[in-house]
Amino acid sequence: MMRRRIALVAALVAVLVASLAPECAAASAIAPSAIHLSESDFDDRIAMTRADEHCLLEFFAPWCPHCQNFGPTYERIAAFYNKGENWANPTEGHERPQPHVTAMSVDCVANGHLCEHFDVRGYPTVLFGRCGQFAREHKSRHSEKIEKIAANRDAEEMVKRVNDALNAEHELLPQADDQKPPIEDNEGEKKDVKVEDEAPHADLEDIEHATVLAYEQMTSAALLRPTNRDPFVSFVRLMADAHPVAVCKDGAKALMDKIDKTWPERSKPDKDAFDKIRTRLSVHKVCGDGHVGPLVWRQCEGSVEGKRGYTCGLWLLFHSLAARSVVPSSQKNDYAGATWLATVSRWVEHFFPCEDCRVHFITMVNAKDGVGTVATKTDGVLWSWRAHNEVNKRLAEQERRGEAVGSGDPKFPKTQWPTPALCPGCRKEDGEWDEDATAKFLVTYFHGLGAPRPRRGSDGRKGGKGYGTPRVGAGKRGDEASGQPGSAVETVVAFALFGGVGLFGYRATAVPGSAGFRLRRQLARHLRVI
Repeated sequence: MMRRRIALVAALVAVLVASLAPECAAASAIAPSAIHLSESDFDDRIAMTRADEHCLLEFFAPWCPHCQNFGPTYERIAAFYNKGENWANPTEGHERPQPHVTAMSVDCVANGHLCEHFDVRGYPTVLFGRCGQFAREHKSRHSEKIEKIAANRDAEEMVKRVNDALNAEHELLPQADDQKPPIEDNEGEKKDVKVEDEAPHADLEDIEHATVLAYEQMTSAALLRPTNRDPFVSFVRLMADAHPVAVCKDGAKALMDKIDKTWPERSKPDKDAFDKIRTRLSVHKVCGDGHVGPLVWRQCEGSVEGKRGYTCGLWLLFHSLAARSVVPSSQKNDYAGATWLATVSRWVEHFFPCEDCRVHFITMVNAKDGVGTVATKTDGVLWSWRAHNEVNKRLAEQERRGEAVGSGDPKFPKTQWPTPALCPGCRKEDGEWDEDATAKFLVTYFHGLGAPRPRRGSDGRKGGKGYGTPRVGAGKRGDEASGQPGSAVETVVAFALFGGVGLFGYRATAVPGSAGFRLRRQLARHLRVI
């Protein structure tokens, strides 16, 4: 009887925690005052507002640098509208500005289909309209015309735009000096920052992580379109030719072998037919069955949660594809660099939804020293290096002016790379770059020769001991700590975690009418029956 009771309680608590997970995962640490929506609770949360009142809805991706920079701005706006904070001209008797505006947000990584439903193509996207319009649009796509507001970093300007629509006179208090990000000295140097030691090779495991995430973006409902076949196929072909990780190279080759059957060229599928094409592509394991757990970064790990990660890994992938690009035997001349740049730039244009980053990258491609000057493999290697340093320079200047406050990592300042310590011969005596020496260094660094292979278990799959563990000794637990499975330590930890989760779930389900509240009542009812 006791075992049956414990098993039932465990099962119900597990279901309860699973039901709460999407909501918890969607929360944004940089805009906590916004009401965070998920696919499962969208209708319920919108229904908490009046249909004739107005809603601001931000769609973002946690990895997106533009979203990270916009986050503090949206937090000011959300705190202003949702809590009445920083209200310069408050109305007596009202806690929030009138007429009411409710600021909400959606994490598009955790809720991709919801973002696709609202036709979100870039991050961040901010929509503004009556709350009833959002509810109706969610039930019937393309039934409402909802206005898009530019997501700039001027909170006062965005509030003014809302004022114009509402004929209101809301005013934000100016941001206090002690709340503004510090502006560095004229050289833009970061003081008292210990920069992590640099590895002698690009981390292949991080490149594999980035490949898996990039392929998820490529096959997402929000980004994959019938018109995107050429840039999709070109990028897969580039990976099949030049990817530094064998399992990803093989996965790309396997997809190329069946691409004409999976997604026929010149086909014009209707929506249902294209949904089937996208589904077939999305289930393909571009890097095999290796990824069986969460992706944990090593070289691209940030010192702050949400920093670096995917964007860092994506640069590693781009550089590696340039360093390993090949000249087809059918070509007499080396146009590997031109092919690489054309392929990568089209990928960024169609499959990289960070709006600000995408625009800047395409601008660099179209500049006078861009696409027209890149032909050979060496040209491509050097262009990718210059472009990356140009991005670092731009972001460093923004940080110095106090603009890029959300995306920077204090332990990894934006510098011109490679550093003298990593490549002493890359600079001449006068400090200028020696591009011949730099090109040789880049090919060696990103080619993958001599770099540690991505770790895999005894069955060839990633996982098991140490999967994704960036440091020696991290991640040990249970049997490894005690020497025998089912040890007392493991048991105590398991019961402590279970009890903590149960308490959290109980407190989080005190809202009548919620799914969690109904589960809680079901749990109590079953305990009485037993």
